Amino acid sequence: MQIANRIKDKRDNIFWDYLYKRYTPKLFKLCRNFCRGYATGEEIKDLVHSAWYEFIKDLDNFDIDSGVKSLLYEITRNTCRDFLRRKKRVRYTNLVGTEETRGELYDIDIADNAAIWDYYKT
Repeated sequence: MQIANRIKDKRDNIFWDYLYKRYTPKLFKLCRNFCRGYATGEEIKDLVHSAWYEFIKDLDNFDIDSGVKSLLYEITRNTCRDFLRRKKRVRYTNLVGTEETRGELYDIDIADNAAIWDYYKT
């Protein structure tokens, strides 16, 4: 309860600084792993800052008692998902084909996914 009250008091700069320093590296790692291969370091930093912004902006609507870490992680994952949707890229693993190409990862535009399904039908 005390943490929830301190978080809702946006003027408690010392506590906010503590939260930021504690969770930002973890959120950065989460974004980097979630968007691996799709985002540059600068884009990942932007995603983390966007997640913090969403957290602070909608703070009154969140149930802080469920846990700050889980809430920040959820917001960050959603921010990364939105980013990937905007990129409109999908990662596929080649499960068929020759032994040399099986298991390779490759990216494809979502607009081209009909070609993938045609490939797997044959």
